[in-house]
Amino acid sequence: MHIGKYEFHRPAARSLLAPATFLRLLLRWVMWSIIGVCSLLFILGITLGIVVQTEWFHRKTADYLTAVVSNQLEARLSFSAIRFNLFKGMELDSVLLTTRGDTVLRARSLHVAYELEPLLLQHIVVRSIAVEAPEIRVLRSRTDSTWNVEHIVKPSTSPDSKPFDWDISVRRFSMASASIVVCDSVHPRNGSTKFIPVHTLLDSLQCTLGATINLARQQVAVSIDEFRAVERASGFRINSMHGSLSADTTAIRVLHLRIETPQ
Repeated sequence: MHIGKYEFHRPAARSLLAPATFLRLLLRWVMWSIIGVCSLLFILGITLGIVVQTEWFHRKTADYLTAVVSNQLEARLSFSAIRFNLFKGMELDSVLLTTRGDTVLRARSLHVAYELEPLLLQHIVVRSIAVEAPEIRVLRSRTDSTWNVEHIVKPSTSPDSKPFDWDISVRRFSMASASIVVCDSVHPRNGSTKFIPVHTLLDSLQCTLGATINLARQQVAVSIDEFRAVERASGFRINSMHGSLSADTTAIRVLHLRIETPQ
């Protein structure tokens, strides 16, 4: 269109408006999509938080945990109740671990707290393991000269399987009001009142430690923050023990160790 010496091009003006309109629509679509996804995640999070607290979820978790553990262990694990939080950890009541008719562990409760984020880096981080009033029995059979703890985990059926090469960090492991019995039936005590490691009855045991483990490299590092106990047969008492130790396939290294006894 010409008006005097001015010239107008209406189609060109419309072509300039079209991209701007499209960008506004695209921006609005992206914004509402983000809001929709966030709302969906929020609703799913609330729903999951409610579901994991239900008795049905706890029962299903207990069945699944028992099945998984039974597949990996030769021993039998049982417990009376479970409280489970997917993002934090679990607590088991009246824990019982038996193998070949022997009770290896009996505990009033077992609480495990973990972190999920390090799993992305192939690192298992257990924030805490707390065992209340455990009774631990380490027994050696006279029949086949094996210890009952040797029959907790199933032997590997695939010699070519790759070892589990993740680092495992346990920041705090604690036992309260614990007792540990060690009995070697192959070599009887014969009435001796001396302290014999393979014939031990530790009572009133309190223990707090941390550990780092790598099963593939067979490396263990332990930091003992607290340990005290009484050995009933000999009367030997440890009032306090602190230290750091490490072990691999070549040696056991005591980095530092301090033991306090009554005498």
